[in-house]
Amino acid sequence: MSSSSIIMRHYRGEPDLQPLVDLINACEAVDKLEVSVSTAQLKIEIETPTVDFDRDLRLWEDAEGKVIGFGKLSIAEPIENNLADGTLWLIVHPLARDGELDSQIIAWAEHRMNEVGKQWQGQPKLFAWCRNTRLDRMAMLEQHGFRANRHFWFLFQPLTEPIFTPHLPEGFTIRLVNEETEAQAWVDLYNRSFLSTWNYHPLTLESYQHRSQDSDYLPELDFVAVNSEGQFASICCCTIEKEHNTFVGRQEAWVAWLFTSPDFQRRGLARTMLLHALANLKALGMEIAQIGVDSENAFGARQLYESIGFKHRHTNIAYVKHL
Repeated sequence: MSSSSIIMRHYRGEPDLQPLVDLINACEAVDKLEVSVSTAQLKIEIETPTVDFDRDLRLWEDAEGKVIGFGKLSIAEPIENNLADGTLWLIVHPLARDGELDSQIIAWAEHRMNEVGKQWQGQPKLFAWCRNTRLDRMAMLEQHGFRANRHFWFLFQPLTEPIFTPHLPEGFTIRLVNEETEAQAWVDLYNRSFLSTWNYHPLTLESYQHRSQDSDYLPELDFVAVNSEGQFASICCCTIEKEHNTFVGRQEAWVAWLFTSPDFQRRGLARTMLLHALANLKALGMEIAQIGVDSENAFGARQLYESIGFKHRHTNIAYVKHL
C-alpha cells in the first residue's frame, strides 16, 4: 500500500469506536487469537484517565476513508533511572501489513516519546507487546529496533475438577472490597505490593475508579483479606468478559489481580485468596479460570499457580526499544 494513500488523523471519540472494532475483527479473522471487543469495552480501553487525546492517539485511513491502523500510547512518568516509558498499542489491518503502515505508526510513537523525554528530561523507551505465535509481528518489531525484554505466561485451569480447600491463616478474614469507601486502601496495597516488580509504575486512584466503569468488573469478585485490625493484607480480583465468552463459546474468567502486602507475605495468603476466588468462579458457572504471570517473577507466583493446577496456554512478549 502506497504511503501517499494513507492519511493519519486524530481520534474523534464515539464515531471512531465501531470502525476500530471492525479493524480488530478483521485482524482476528486472520490472526485467530480469540480477541473480541465491543464498542463499550473499547471506549474503556482507549479513553483511560492518563491519555492525551490530542497527542497520544492516532488513526490511519486508506484512500477510501477506511480505518486501517491505530496507535495508542500509554505513557508513564519516570520514577527511576531517569527513564520515560511509553507502551504502544499498535493495530494494522491484515491487508496493510506490508511494513509501510507499521513504520508510520512506530515513527509517530517514537516522535511523541522523544517529546516526552525532553519534557521530563529523561531517556525514553518504547514498549510493544506481541503474542509468541505472531511471528510476522515479532519480525516487524525486531526490524524496527525492538528487542524481546520479558515473557509473560498466560495460564489456565479447568474448574470442572475439584478445587483444593483453602486454609485461611489464623487472624485473617476474607470479605468483599467496598469500592466506594476502600478504593484508596486498594490502590495503596497495590502500590506497596508491586513496588519492586519489573517495570513498576504507580496505580492512581483515578485509574482504579476508571476500571470500575468496565462492565467486566464485578464487585462481587473483588476480595480482600484483612487482619484482626481491619488492615488490608491481600487482594484477589476476578473479571468475567461476558461478550468474549459468547464469542469463544466457553465460560471463562480472569484472575485479574492477585497481590499481597510485603508485611503479610509467606503466610499462604495468596494461595488461600486464589482458591477462594476459584471456588466462587466455579459457583458462578465458570468453566475455566485464567491468570497471567511474569515468567521471571521473583516471588514464586508461577510455581504457586502450577501447584494449584494451572497450565500454560500462551505467551506474550514485551518488546522494548531505547530511544
